[in-house]
Amino acid sequence: MLLDDIEAYLATFAPWTQSGKTYTVRKNFTPDQPDEVITLIEFPAGGALRAMGPSLTAPVRERAGLMVLVRGPLKDYANARAMAELVYQRLDHFAGTLSGRLYYIESMHVPILKEQDRNGRWLVETNFVAQKERG
Repeated sequence: MLLDDIEAYLATFAPWTQSGKTYTVRKNFTPDQPDEVITLIEFPAGGALRAMGPSLTAPVRERAGLMVLVRGPLKDYANARAMAELVYQRLDHFAGTLSGRLYYIESMHVPILKEQDRNGRWLVETNFVAQKERG
């Protein structure tokens, strides 16, 4: 659900264009084509958050990690880094409702260089922790 909700949220800012290149948003994997891709990947980020109430064991929020991996055009690191920064600005410190659930999203770090793939395309990564209301 997290990836679906984040994908839908990012779609509200589409098209994702940087220096004339339009990026496609994908979930869970980065296809070989097109070159310009924003990939959303979920990873573990701790257990549920619990709060005082009728039941001390009832979780109030779930936590999940969100990796955003941006692959830019051939041999254009600046383009990939700039796109990663745009996505970072949209997600960092987000607090709001997505698909009827309250989310709090904060970054773990600014966009950083991950690697250059075998085709000469730069990959830039940034990670977040997303807290989502249970329900």
